[in-house]
This record gives sequence, structure tokens and C-alpha cells, in this order.
Amino acid sequence: ESPTEVAGLGLIRVSVAHKDGTSHLILQGLTRVKLEKAVRFRPYRIHRITPLPTLPCDTTTADALLVTVRELLKERVQLGMPFPFPLVSHEQPGQSGQAPPAFSAKEVIGYLDSITDPEQAADLVSFSVLAGGEDRQAILEALDVETRLRRLAQFLLRDIKGHPKKKRGPK
Repeated sequence: ESPTEVAGLGLIRVSVAHKDGTSHLILQGLTRVKLEKAVRFRPYRIHRITPLPTLPCDTTTADALLVTVRELLKERVQLGMPFPFPLVSHEQPGQSGQAPPAFSAKEVIGYLDSITDPEQAADLVSFSVLAGGEDRQAILEALDVETRLRRLAQFLLRDIKGHPKKKRGPK
């Protein structure tokens, strides 16, 4: 399978292996990169990369877009729309083998509200909320924060409008 031209470069912070051979990872993103020529294919593909810096943005516009994204997230939670990925807290020492407790949607929204950097918020919300790989890739490929936030708001609004509870209208 050919990879996309733009990818994220990061460090694996946690890896949990499952019996079926799959794994869940917590990846700390470091930067966006453009994949250049593949220099090796076995045992896995390795590419030359070029870092893609975030372009400067109008902070007033980005802040306003972030407010819109937060409002759409709250509406999403009020509709009872689930997060596409299981949201769990870190295991406490001495509890090995037990499933960690889940975070509530309210806790997640509270945490996202505490992030004041529009770039970090756009990336974290995209990962946490968008289920479709194409949507997440569209956010990843946007090098400026305003475009990321606009796309994110469009995706959230599309999902909200398509939700069954939203279609019923007011009660």
C-alpha cells in the first residue's frame, strides 16, 4: 500500500498489544512531514522525509474558529454522539492487568477547553473526535491552523447534521 504524501512524525509513548496481533498506541506527535523517496522496503518501508512547518496564522481568526469548534463539540456531546475511540485514563500503579477507567465526555470537553493553543486544540480534537481517516488526513495535510480549524468545524457540523437526534427537530 502506498502511503500518503503528508504524514505525522512522532514518538510511541505507550503500546498495548492485543491477543489478535493488533496494538493500540499512544503517539506523541512531533511534526508533519512530506514523504520523499522510499530508501528501503524490507523489513518495512523507510522514506526520506522533509519537515513541514506550520504556517503563520492570524491569531484573532484562529481564536474565533477555535470558539466555533468548541461550541460544535459541546453540541456533539449534548446529542450523545460517541467518541470514535475508547477514551481511557492511565493505569494507576499496582493495578496491572485491570482495565483503566474511562474518561467521561464531560471530562474530555473540559480538558479540550483548557487548551488555549489553536494548533494543539485542532490536532487533538481531530484525533479524538473524527472517525474517518480521510477527515483526519485532510486536517493533517493543512499546514496552516486556520485551514485545520475550518475543516474541523465543517466535519463536526456535517456529523452533527447527520445525527439521528438532530434530524428529529426540537421537542
